[in-house]
Amino acid sequence: MRVKGSRVADRREKTRKLLRIAGHVLRGTLFFFALIGIIALWAWPSQKGLIDRLDGKIAAYYSGRYASRLDAASSLLASGKSAESKKEFEAIVTELSGVDKEEKLGHAYSRALGSLLSISKDEQGWKGALAYSRALVDFEPNDYGFWLDHAEALDKNGKREEAITAMQRAYAIAPQSLVVTKALSAALIDEKRGAEAVETARGYMDANRAAQVYAYYAGPGEGFSKSRVGSATAVITGKKQVFRVPIGSAGVERLRIDFRGLLDMELELSSISLMANGAQIELPIEGLELSTFGLEQRSAKRYDLTGKGDVRIGFTLPGGLRGAKITAVSVEAVFTPKLDGLSAPAGI
Repeated sequence: MRVKGSRVADRREKTRKLLRIAGHVLRGTLFFFALIGIIALWAWPSQKGLIDRLDGKIAAYYSGRYASRLDAASSLLASGKSAESKKEFEAIVTELSGVDKEEKLGHAYSRALGSLLSISKDEQGWKGALAYSRALVDFEPNDYGFWLDHAEALDKNGKREEAITAMQRAYAIAPQSLVVTKALSAALIDEKRGAEAVETARGYMDANRAAQVYAYYAGPGEGFSKSRVGSATAVITGKKQVFRVPIGSAGVERLRIDFRGLLDMELELSSISLMANGAQIELPIEGLELSTFGLEQRSAKRYDLTGKGDVRIGFTLPGGLRGAKITAVSVEAVFTPKLDGLSAPAGI
């Protein structure tokens, strides 16, 4: 009996030892994972920038790959291989379906759709064009050009009223666009809706009376940024006027003047001047090497606005003014709305 009782005691002791070992192992495992969690929480904020940079590099890599494929497909189209080009554009659209417009790949998606729309229009395939134009306005509902394309496709498919609605969407986005105004006015007149056509033309004239003016300034070796900019609101009169933007900075080497909210206008640039060290200093236009965006030069001082509402005029200051205390920049110019093929309503 003593032998049997001794064996039972031994087994109990072994069981207790195993339970103690298991407890130590469990506590050690929990401690390990808790330690990993603490390290992760500590390291995440410091590594977030690295992760963001890696994400950016990956996105840039794929964006570059799709850009190359789009260029290759465009080359096929230019060489007359429409079927092969269309197949590649369709493959890109399928692969990128669901991409967000804010992502880098969003541009590749809209470019591929735009190319397919263009091919369909060239081939008079208006059912396909309607599908592509609808996809474009769904993807980017704030692009008035896409709405105009969609209106054309709707009209070619016998959906006249829907086409007018699409033109009205384009007009709501860009009432200062002559192209949009002419298209909508003509459609309304065709439908015997003359009063609406007059209001459309009146809205075009009113929209081209206001603009935001910004003056970006940068020192040596610096790029333009939102942290160094002055701004003003201007009413376009259609006559010679001065647009003055405050700056208040020393050490300026380059300036860029942006006019926003203007479309389908003509610009006559008379002069640019600076308020520097308390004095008004005029900069002869002929002596400045102007870099422009959204402008097509017609003569020495005359331009056509060609962009989508963003006009930029940049230049480097003459050597004697670099480092001066500049409090404002002024541009004397005339902005005139184009009225090609559009009659202004009475009273405007």
